[in-house]
Amino acid sequence: MIIAAVLLLCTTGFGEYNSHSVLFLTVPNGARQTAMGETGVSCVGGGSSAWWNPAFIAAGESEIEFNVFRWIADFRGSFGAARFKTGWGGLAVYYFNQGAGDFEARDRPGPSQETFSVHQTMFAGGTGFNLGKGIKTGLVYKTAVENIYGYRQDDYHALDLGVGWRADAWSAGAALANVELISNAGEPFPTTIRAGLSHFRRFSQFALVASGEGSTVLDGDTYLHFGVEVGWNELLFLRGGYMTGHDSRGLSFGTGVELRRYRVDVSIVPFENELGTVWRIGLGIVI
Repeated sequence: MIIAAVLLLCTTGFGEYNSHSVLFLTVPNGARQTAMGETGVSCVGGGSSAWWNPAFIAAGESEIEFNVFRWIADFRGSFGAARFKTGWGGLAVYYFNQGAGDFEARDRPGPSQETFSVHQTMFAGGTGFNLGKGIKTGLVYKTAVENIYGYRQDDYHALDLGVGWRADAWSAGAALANVELISNAGEPFPTTIRAGLSHFRRFSQFALVASGEGSTVLDGDTYLHFGVEVGWNELLFLRGGYMTGHDSRGLSFGTGVELRRYRVDVSIVPFENELGTVWRIGLGIVI
């Protein structure tokens, strides 16, 4: 049936990588990071730190974050994360889910034989450690389920590993994501290497963050990510980014408002090839 092709397009949005649906594990999370060109491995903030680079679980205050989003092909979902500061670093948990329905199944030209729906869910937990002199490391274990109702259910278990460094005006990070532990899907995992560098600068009432990062899926292509954030009085933030190497997207935009312990972020990523516009709204609370 023409199910695999539909899943490749609709559940991942990363058709340029490889021909398998396990790539939903790489759907980016965090409204701030997606607005900044998907720069998150070195420029991390909020509860979504664990998704981008487990090392930065050990950075910042205790915080919770919740996102709702629209992915391509009417896939919609949510992402929630919590990070807890400890004496040695931090602990973090998060979940991710998305789904869509009414896909048509065919094994011949003409009317569809039936319709089906897809739902994908992930749960993860990990820890980060401060090693001294600004150096941090961390790991995250995650388990995921992809349910294609009426056809199959696949289970995935993987590890993410990360290292990071922060000084007054600079931060750097590298992560190895989606290292396969157990899977019944019979497909290669999208094991991904990310690395990057970010710079922070303050000008009176304004603050600037600039990030440059690279990522590659093993046995795949390399992608470059660039992001900028301009903040005013630690209250209003404007963000933009650019990604190279992707067939379907390049520019990204977003904004944020922060008031005391609360933060609201929005990101917008236009996709090409009639895939629509992806949006994400996030709420963060320092606890």
